[in-house]
Amino acid sequence: MNLLKKYLYQFSFLRKISKINVLHEHFLKTLYLWISKGLGPIEYHAYNLHKKGRWHLKNFYISNKTVTYEIRKKLNNKKWIPLLENKLFFFYVLKHFDIPTIPVFHFYHTKSPSFSNPSYLKNLFKKENIKNLVIKPVSGLGGKS
Repeated sequence: MNLLKKYLYQFSFLRKISKINVLHEHFLKTLYLWISKGLGPIEYHAYNLHKKGRWHLKNFYISNKTVTYEIRKKLNNKKWIPLLENKLFFFYVLKHFDIPTIPVFHFYHTKSPSFSNPSYLKNLFKKENIKNLVIKPVSGLGGKS
């Protein structure tokens, strides 16, 4: 029953975020993907399978669940997990080896200027010419921390 609830939740979320008309065709396609491949309605939208001419590509995708719980365990040695899961540490490792990465402008620490200080943020945005930003926790996977 929990799987059905999860599917219906994702499908209702898809209706809110997407510009596609959620017709019976999309409902049936997402249900087929959910049952046959474990791909949810969110992945259906993320992989653009709802767009004309893309449905035939459905067999080239795997679910996030498969990546997270099956493939990831086989590819990453357990000794490397702390490095791979800590975004800030991983950023500094990449930087050390001159591997391009997205810039990190700030991280929160109890003894550093906080994101709750509006003047600090305003000066940081102006100094670094930041137009857009993403705020992420240091650790976590798939929106979970």
